[in-house]
Amino acid sequence: MVALSVFLASSGAAAIEITSTPSALHPTFDPTRLRQPPTVVPPAQADNGAQAHWSMCMSCHGDHGQGLTDEWRESYGADYRDCWQSGCHGSDHAGGTPQFWDHIHFEDRAVALWEELARRYKDEPAVAMYGIMNEPEARDVAKLNRYYQRVTNAIRAIDQRHMLNFEGNNYSQDFSQLEPPPNPNVAYSSHLYVNPGLDDAEYPTSDFNRSHLEQVYQQRRAYCAKHNVPHYISEFGPVYNDPRFYESKFQVMSDYLDVIESYGDHWTIWNYKDLGRMGIVTVDADSPWMKRIQPVHRVKTELRADSWIDRASPELDSHLRALATHLQSRLEALPGAWNSPLEELGFTVGDRFVSHLILPAFAEQFRGISESEIDALMASFDFANCNRRTAFENIIKDHTT
Repeated sequence: MVALSVFLASSGAAAIEITSTPSALHPTFDPTRLRQPPTVVPPAQADNGAQAHWSMCMSCHGDHGQGLTDEWRESYGADYRDCWQSGCHGSDHAGGTPQFWDHIHFEDRAVALWEELARRYKDEPAVAMYGIMNEPEARDVAKLNRYYQRVTNAIRAIDQRHMLNFEGNNYSQDFSQLEPPPNPNVAYSSHLYVNPGLDDAEYPTSDFNRSHLEQVYQQRRAYCAKHNVPHYISEFGPVYNDPRFYESKFQVMSDYLDVIESYGDHWTIWNYKDLGRMGIVTVDADSPWMKRIQPVHRVKTELRADSWIDRASPELDSHLRALATHLQSRLEALPGAWNSPLEELGFTVGDRFVSHLILPAFAEQFRGISESEIDALMASFDFANCNRRTAFENIIKDHTT
């Protein structure tokens, strides 16, 4: 199954957030600028900027500004050139709150983009469905319901054929406040991650086993069962950090598939290929890519710049605990109830601050490399050069043959 997805807003890096000047919030809208610019060979700097704007910036900035090259940006007024300074490319920068729901023009642009996508792909048989939004995080679920209805109306005016795929609120987990499906030809996706699959822990235990996992799964699919629409679990899987717990992770994966298959639901794992933490196929540690990124990758891991994957950092955690304890001791002297700031502190330091801090160093690793070196780096991801997590493979085979 192929799903065409444009992830316009979510929690984490895919969210849309803008902190630019007020005039930048109300650009003049030109729908012709939503179309992909022509490919020019060889491209000028402005051509590169136009392509980058279309593929990366448009979901946030619509038809205006940015574009990643000076020549492209300089064709706009100063209010539209502050993208990198304002840090508006995701809610994992300082601020951390998705702004898609607070500015109606973001929603207007998203609807316009889906209209353009529907026009382009309405007769494309290779596209099975449109994935409307990945892991929405709407504080006011009424706005999510409104957006789903608006996108449905816009797409169905152009394309009545392709299925629409919606996800639950709060990282595709909560369907409790969603309105009934806005169209008959729809499916709903949920994401399912459980602590024994994410953390280094034994599984099963009396505290969490297959029965508990199924209870969680039933909650995820209850909306679909109530409204008699297909349930598609589009993300699930363990994080493989400590080899001592691999067997527990494999058992989690086996129980995932047992439960999902028992309900006859469709599924895709997260993920197929990566750098060794979740994939069924992983890039070899001695590959040119891994050797090239090793200095920054080591620091990224040690400083837990991606807490989803690097679940613990003993050295960093000791400092964070000390700081959290100090902060809480001071805050408790003030009126109000104060919970430990440790979790938020860890996310702010690692996922927001450190991750952005090391980005230039990551890019610097590739300065001046030759075409042949680029080819070697890309070849690191060829299936023939990767490692296969055979036990993971066998679990999937056992449940699909």
